[in-house]
Amino acid sequence: MDSVTAFATLALVATAAIWDFRQHRIPNWLTLSAIPAGIAWNTWMGGFQGFQSSMAGFAVGFGILFILFATGGGGGGDVKLMGALGAWVGVTTTLAVFVLAASIIFVMLVYTAGMKVITRNTEKKKHMVAFALPVCLATVVLVLAKVCVAAG
Repeated sequence: MDSVTAFATLALVATAAIWDFRQHRIPNWLTLSAIPAGIAWNTWMGGFQGFQSSMAGFAVGFGILFILFATGGGGGGDVKLMGALGAWVGVTTTLAVFVLAASIIFVMLVYTAGMKVITRNTEKKKHMVAFALPVCLATVVLVLAKVCVAAG
């Protein structure tokens, strides 16, 4: 992973996580500008193969989250964020980020449910998780791992 991709990816997910945590939304200006930027960068760096990788990453990231969105499991900003992330990092890293982020969310929800049992809290409240935060954590771990491996 080149340094521009690493920096842009980390900036994207960090900004999205901050917005999602504070505002409970991810702004369109962030995601809708990151998608063509990622496609353009990968096309510039890898030619037609870079374009294909970027488009496939976008399709996978957008597609997975769109299914969850359509069934009530996420927001539109989450869908566009994963599409934008896929446009920058391709299919493999997008899938890895999704699996790691889903694992983080699972742990958060189990902890929350366990705390409700321990404190005997019977309040019926919908669990809301700012999806961009686990995506940010997962992306930081995976990008740093790729950069460290590339550095030797």
